[in-house]
Amino acid sequence: MTLQPLHEEIYYDFASRWFEAKKGSFNEEVFHQLYTLFDGYTWYLQSVLNRLYEMECHVTDYQQVREAILTILKDRSSQYEMVMTFLTDNQRSVLKAIAKDNCVAQLQANDFIRKHELPSASSIKKALTVLMDKDLVYQTTKGYIVYDRFLNLWLKRTFC
Repeated sequence: MTLQPLHEEIYYDFASRWFEAKKGSFNEEVFHQLYTLFDGYTWYLQSVLNRLYEMECHVTDYQQVREAILTILKDRSSQYEMVMTFLTDNQRSVLKAIAKDNCVAQLQANDFIRKHELPSASSIKKALTVLMDKDLVYQTTKGYIVYDRFLNLWLKRTFC
């Protein structure tokens, strides 16, 4: 079951109340940047907010959010490395290319293939089928994305 994102204002009020309860604060602009990064999806926001709540009293700068995300990526690194070992070179290349571009409307377009030095369109199609079957890539109305937003960030940090 997919939950739609909560409205940003409602989510900010919720998060800021938790920080205020521990005599802290959460800057609204910093929260907006975090919310935007994950398109408002609760699971990712909650993961980062939990980490921030453990690490910080006052969240005043986006660098604090980056540090929290980096700790999450570090914790998940071995899991993501394992995922990569089960993919073929072609599948890894396509996954990295999607991560690099964030969202790809046409995976088999010549510009995309050339930009990322990918093999033929038919090879991309085969790789995409496997990546979608493994729930690593998802098709939205705007295009293809790496389904796990933390994996997307890990791929960018590791390979891009």
